[in-house]
Amino acid sequence: AEERGVGQWIRQPDDLRRLLGVGPEKVAGGGQVWCVWGPHGSPGRTTIALGLAAELAHRGHRVVLVDADPQGGTIAPSLGLIDRTPGFLASMRRFRRGELTAESLRTLLVSYRSGATEFQVLSGVARKYSSEEAPTDGIQALFALCRDLFDLTLVDVGSESPPAQEAHTESGARATADVLEAANQIIALCRADPSGVSRFARAYPELAGQVSSPPRVWLNGVDTSRRALGEDATIREVLWRFAGIDHATALPWDPATCRKAAINAVTVRDMSSQSPLVVALAKQVDELTGTGGVTSQTRTSATSTKDPPRRQRVVSWQVLRQKWLRVTALR
Repeated sequence: AEERGVGQWIRQPDDLRRLLGVGPEKVAGGGQVWCVWGPHGSPGRTTIALGLAAELAHRGHRVVLVDADPQGGTIAPSLGLIDRTPGFLASMRRFRRGELTAESLRTLLVSYRSGATEFQVLSGVARKYSSEEAPTDGIQALFALCRDLFDLTLVDVGSESPPAQEAHTESGARATADVLEAANQIIALCRADPSGVSRFARAYPELAGQVSSPPRVWLNGVDTSRRALGEDATIREVLWRFAGIDHATALPWDPATCRKAAINAVTVRDMSSQSPLVVALAKQVDELTGTGGVTSQTRTSATSTKDPPRRQRVVSWQVLRQKWLRVTALR
């Protein structure tokens, strides 16, 4: 490590494993852990994490959404959930006392229900927390329990990376690295605008150097109209030149649905199952879970059953009424 100029990074055995690309055993139970990561600047981590949780829960998976953002969690407020205590840090305190069990973890979870969608939430804390409050052993024990209790554990993780020179106990960078190390899948979000791409290109190399498997890069907020084709090509070229990313998945820009979901404190899928963003997330879930077209056919048939022609006629009548009001307003 000294010969390669990275000796200052080695502080624990896990640091050496990251540099060598050898991670510890991650399968303590039957479930998987997916992390949604993104640089600072609101790339859409919370929205995408909520959308993935709703899509997976709608398919019958047992899902828990963990808010582990060291800069302050927003999962519970986004869903209008009220918790007695921040679940993530409460689980860490119980670990220190030797009281973190499956039963005690269930008491910290808050249920989100909307129609047929239901999943559990381990809420975050509204303030910043340090890595001392979330030790490595505690995070590993928490995810081991989540693997046993749930099929999929989604984690909204912070964007901090461990500094190479100094100890990082005062920030949550070490906790972020521990969460990323425990993940089976890492989804790296890049906001599809100049500032978002610039921040992503600076932060992504540090992320890629910490994890053993390459993250999946998603471009969030891509304008799919014909006039924006050149912009999309420019963004992909910048990512390839400055971050070495040769493949990125585009998620459509749907601000109307995201805004309505935020106002109503629901997920984007519960707001509109036909949203382009929801359809794109469903395709990515098919790819991640390996279900392919089977789940797509099931989802299509279920949608057609729930949305009868009468509802379609009502929607078209509302559109005609809006046009009529616009015409009369012009007069």
